[in-house]
Amino acid sequence: MHHADRLAATVVLLLTPMLSNVGCTRCEGPDDEQQVRALIADAVAAAEAHDLGGLMGLTTGDFVVKPGSVGRQEVKGVLLMAFRRYGRFGVRHPAPVVSVAEDRLTASADLPFLIVREGAEAPDLGDLMDDPEGWMERVADMGDAYYLELGLEKTGDGWRAARARIRGTHDRWSL
Repeated sequence: MHHADRLAATVVLLLTPMLSNVGCTRCEGPDDEQQVRALIADAVAAAEAHDLGGLMGLTTGDFVVKPGSVGRQEVKGVLLMAFRRYGRFGVRHPAPVVSVAEDRLTASADLPFLIVREGAEAPDLGDLMDDPEGWMERVADMGDAYYLELGLEKTGDGWRAARARIRGTHDRWSL
C-alpha cells in the first residue's frame, strides 16, 4: 500500500475517535474509559458520514498524525482525499484497548480496524469483538486493515485527539 493511501486511511480513522466528544461531554456519569470508548464509536459514524468539519473540530490545536508528522491543517486535505478514494465506506473494529493515565488528563486507545467500501462483503467478526489480536489475524488479508494508536487529552470541552499513529497490517500488533 502506498504511503498516501496509508496516510489517508490513518486520517479517516484517527480523526473518527474524536467526534464522540460531542455526546460524552454532555452526558453525566460515564468514567473516562467509557467516554473514550463512546468517543470511538461515535467518531466512526462521523467518518462514515464524511463529516470533515465535525472531525476537525475535535482535535487539539497541535494535533499531529504519524507517520510523517502531518499537522492539523494538512489533515483536512488528507481527509478529503480519503473520502474520495473510499467513497461510501464502513469501518469495522473490535473493542478498543483503552488506558487512562492516573492523572485522568490523558489517555490512549489502541484499535485495529478495517475499511469496507459500500457494497463490499464485510466479514463476520462478531465472535472476536473482545479479541483485538484474533480480530486482526482474521481481517489482515481482507482489505484495508490498519492499527490505530490514539493519544487523547482531556480539556475543558472534554476529550480531544492530540496525536495519532497508524500502521498497516504488515506491521506487528502488540497490546
